[in-house]
Amino acid sequence: MFSILEIKSRYDLTWEDLPYIESPVFAHEHAIKAIQGRDPFAPPIQNLEDFRRAEVPHYDPLFNHDYVENHLRRLFFEGQYFSVSRPKIPFAPIFKWNPLAEHPDGGEWIANPFNYSEHCTKTLEEYAKQLGAQKRRMMAEQAEASAIPAALVAGVRRVVERSPVEQPKPSLEKKKIAPPQTLIEAAQRLKDAGPAVRDAKANNKPLPPSSYSLADKQAVVDAGLKERFLVRVIEKNYASDKGHIGKVREHGQSISWTAPFTMVEHGDTDAEALLKAFGTRYDPDKEYTIVIIDLEMMNEIGDVETVIPTTQNLKNLIAENPHISTLTPEEVEQVLSDELAPKYNKFAKEKSKQNVSSNKPEDMQDLASAMGFSKEETQLLIKRQKLADQVAAWEQFTGNGMTLDTTSSTQAFGPVEVVMLDKKPLKLGTLRKKHAIKRVPCQG
Repeated sequence: MFSILEIKSRYDLTWEDLPYIESPVFAHEHAIKAIQGRDPFAPPIQNLEDFRRAEVPHYDPLFNHDYVENHLRRLFFEGQYFSVSRPKIPFAPIFKWNPLAEHPDGGEWIANPFNYSEHCTKTLEEYAKQLGAQKRRMMAEQAEASAIPAALVAGVRRVVERSPVEQPKPSLEKKKIAPPQTLIEAAQRLKDAGPAVRDAKANNKPLPPSSYSLADKQAVVDAGLKERFLVRVIEKNYASDKGHIGKVREHGQSISWTAPFTMVEHGDTDAEALLKAFGTRYDPDKEYTIVIIDLEMMNEIGDVETVIPTTQNLKNLIAENPHISTLTPEEVEQVLSDELAPKYNKFAKEKSKQNVSSNKPEDMQDLASAMGFSKEETQLLIKRQKLADQVAAWEQFTGNGMTLDTTSSTQAFGPVEVVMLDKKPLKLGTLRKKHAIKRVPCQG
């Protein structure tokens, strides 16, 4: 029986994978042979194309073979990727079972020190322990869920079936699709949403709405961010390897407004649908790129702070990081008031329409005066615009942690937003290599 290989990032490994992971020596050899495509006897790699696109999209045997071979060797020997061989145990597995009578699993997987450096071996063993603990938690949850007596379940079912009253729908936590577990899965799920978006556009129907109700979104705002993957849409011109997730400011840090993946995945890879789900402007003359962000990896390799931007949370963020805005706490309090919000919304839209520059306060003052605002209101509006320019809290900012959703005529608010303050911003190319992001071209 021949084995089939799957190349997995360390963050995609499961407890069940551990005995099937082969030595990096063979993993590297199998990967380079598969990419070359010249060895008919090389074991098949089921996700080769995904791996190729992520790590070696431009392999050329004449011009960059040595670079690619060294790159792959580093990926496997540093423990960034692993080759999982199933259904047979590989010839040279990297883990071996160490029986321990008092261990909750009866033992533990330990790494073969001949395959990796001492530091990497310790890291792998620690990760194997984490996977074991994760497995035990899942088993405990499953055991708890199955402990309900069958008779009680049957009795409840009979009552429900006889009841003429419509039963309440399950909470979103129970019914919603689970968040993705990997960047590759997240990208695929965006593509899977495509048919509904294309059908809506072809038949002049409203774009698909989010599966989250307003109450669901409020619950997320109240509970805080739980999802691992965030989504941001940026113009293609800024999405090269030399770009950043958000604009790097004069203070050397970046501020990005993002959304939890599950709240915007209904937008597909369609730029218009996604940007309208975000409640922001869509320019049909521009091209866009989706950046899927792995928040766990961002925290591991950098210094990132995230908040759901309610008015109070945004004030707190600015107060705790005063370098991100030139406004005083008192001025921030004034310009983020509920009273000023609709006035600024009106002013900002007219400013955009007339192409008035934020760098010309006199022109903004003339515009505000022409719109009938008082002197005091004009000064506040100019300060509010300055805050928008500094922390990207544009006129769509609602103050309740959600944005405006322009895809629906019946639901006022769009997805929960997440403001990410990146204190050590890395370039997109570096983040890709460290498996912290995945870029997906927008359609339309």
